[in-house]
Amino acid sequence: MLAAELRTLLCLSSGTEGLLWRLADELGVSDNIVLEAPSAIKRDHPRVRGLSFVTVPLRRPGGLPPGLRARSHSVRKIIKKFEAVFLSASSGKVITHEILIKSIAEQMGTAHEDEGIDSSLFQLKQIFVNGIEPYVPVLAFDTELALQVGERILDHAEQYCGYQRVCRAHEHGDVTLVIHFDLRELLAGRVPVVTFRSHVSDAEIRCLAAPQSAVFILTKGGHVVDELEAPYPQDWALKKEVVIALCYSSSSREGYTITNDRVNGDRVSCNLGWLDARELGAPIVHKESEGFIYIQQILSFERLLSRQECYELREMPTARSSENK
Repeated sequence: MLAAELRTLLCLSSGTEGLLWRLADELGVSDNIVLEAPSAIKRDHPRVRGLSFVTVPLRRPGGLPPGLRARSHSVRKIIKKFEAVFLSASSGKVITHEILIKSIAEQMGTAHEDEGIDSSLFQLKQIFVNGIEPYVPVLAFDTELALQVGERILDHAEQYCGYQRVCRAHEHGDVTLVIHFDLRELLAGRVPVVTFRSHVSDAEIRCLAAPQSAVFILTKGGHVVDELEAPYPQDWALKKEVVIALCYSSSSREGYTITNDRVNGDRVSCNLGWLDARELGAPIVHKESEGFIYIQQILSFERLLSRQECYELREMPTARSSENK
């Protein structure tokens, strides 16, 4: 099913280009994404001799082995030209992402399986890594790239073409990010604590600790959209725990903060676009905060928490609080 959807969006079929690329061309939206993306396996490399199978990985910046650098790549070029899977039995045939998607969609469709299935695809079906076919993670990453470019197109159409986005299920656009921590040392300025990032939405939320408050910096497409403060309680002191939360509603494009059991002011208009908590990657904890901040918990929710729920999170026992007792 996934391959069938990707075929419609990304692949040339019966002389018609994929829907995503037609829309990107019509609206003038870039499909460039920063990735570490090898274009193909070097057949004449000594270490390839005798190699029977390998996937050609695409990686985001930050998750690369030492010595590798990411750069801007056209997703369309990756799909159409870059090798996705290497098979020694394919007799030198380069299996690009487009070939892989079309082969799976057309020869292993949900309705039937083609009796004349390509031999290289048949070989792929016989391989399992951790219980799944090796092409599944490749399709999953291709899907994430397609969603990221698709979100750019929708954002552009909303902003410049008068397009009204069809909302997804309401609860999927509500996000609450929670950081439960205490300060070990007084701060002279802002110290980055944790960053939440959605590659699909091209959005980033960074939390910084300041002398009198925590600050959430909201970024979309590399541009700062807004800053929301969560002041510390008046009776706050060093090594005293505090829970701060950022609540964001995609449907209303509004955000607000909570400190313990207090909502800090009114909702603020901040257009971070559509943000789905399920698309957030693992939170990135910044080393700069070590020695200044002790983090008890980092949580994300697919809904807007109430101030009472935030207070209850503060009262929940943690490993640190158990040690202190």
